[in-house]
Amino acid sequence: AVVMVKFGKRLLQESRPQWRQYYLNYKQLKTDIKELVGDDTVTVDEVTKHYGSVVGEAVGGGAVLPWEGRFQELLEFELDKVDKFSRLQTNAIFSDLRDLGWQCRETTAEEAPALEERIDRVAS
Repeated sequence: AVVMVKFGKRLLQESRPQWRQYYLNYKQLKTDIKELVGDDTVTVDEVTKHYGSVVGEAVGGGAVLPWEGRFQELLEFELDKVDKFSRLQTNAIFSDLRDLGWQCRETTAEEAPALEERIDRVAS
């Protein structure tokens, strides 16, 4: 039997624990959409309580924006977080691959098993 799991729960279940802080905060964005749509006079401070002061400062602190503008700021904050993490991971992978390439050129038969193990770590 196929068990249907809600998207937010599935995302959490399938995420890497060490990377969760960098994932898009789906559950919070969903909550904020409900908050924003439900009350068109919610201030930026009320909505950004979950995101720290960065978003509040970016949109003028306690200013009142249309809900679409408030949600766009929150979504951009989350997407920037994911983008920065993705860039860091990509750069780290390229660096590891470059190092491995140099090591492959210089590896002796005795060193090959250790190099293969490192390659497996980079690949996972």
